[in-house]
Amino acid sequence: MTDIDSLPLPRRTVPCCGRAAMTTPIRPLSRLNPAELSGTWQVMATTLPFWHGQVAPYIEYQPLPDGRWRDLVHYQTAAGKPRTISGYDQPDPSHPGAFRWRGAGWLAWCTSQWCFVDVDLAVGLALTWFSAATLHVTPSGFDLYSRDASVTPQALLAWLTRVEGHLGRQTSPSWFMPARGQQPERSLRP
Repeated sequence: MTDIDSLPLPRRTVPCCGRAAMTTPIRPLSRLNPAELSGTWQVMATTLPFWHGQVAPYIEYQPLPDGRWRDLVHYQTAAGKPRTISGYDQPDPSHPGAFRWRGAGWLAWCTSQWCFVDVDLAVGLALTWFSAATLHVTPSGFDLYSRDASVTPQALLAWLTRVEGHLGRQTSPSWFMPARGQQPERSLRP
């Protein structure tokens, strides 16, 4: 079985989401069904350093009547304090499946682009890609979501290996699993 750390990152930039750029060869899922993708997704593996030291991260997507999605990022600090980052996702009409995220409240100045790269509703897994946020407060990277927080690392690795064609062929990301309950943060390896 392939080690997750051997999976490559994207390699070139093309216009996407209006003024920003999306790295390709990532192609967003163009046929999104908000009813199927809304709700809670556990962040089970990631390349984003933001999640280092955070515990039990999960995302809630809530479709709104105007076509945007409410985006709530929940996690606990290492000290056990709950935190929420709130924002809104605006679909990009010129790039179906891509979104422009804008923070809410004190984070309204912060934006990034993101998309679902692959989703398997039968097993409840999804791969998302995010651009670097405004002022590079976070770099670009990937999150591997699950509807079920008890999914095994072996199942995550097997599914991610299957979808690795979406990720390009140049640089390997460093995948890790954020801490969950009594389970410490760890690298995702076979």
